[in-house]
Amino acid sequence: MHPCCTSLSAIQPLPGNDRTFAVRSTTLVEMIGYLRHASLSAIQLLQGYDREFSVRPTALIGAIGHLHHASPSAI
Repeated sequence: MHPCCTSLSAIQPLPGNDRTFAVRSTTLVEMIGYLRHASLSAIQLLQGYDREFSVRPTALIGAIGHLHHASPSAI
């Protein structure tokens, strides 16, 4: 799926913390693949988990901003 077609359910705020988001790994991979200028250090696999990632807020904000610019209805 093209990042512009990302559904609202792909990025969700976690309850109790306005700075923490859950992002589907497939969406994250698609966004980073599309935004090739992202630094490899912006995304880190969490120790002990093969499906959970830590993402620097600036990388996520940049990707969300790109999605919003490309397709405001996607967010």
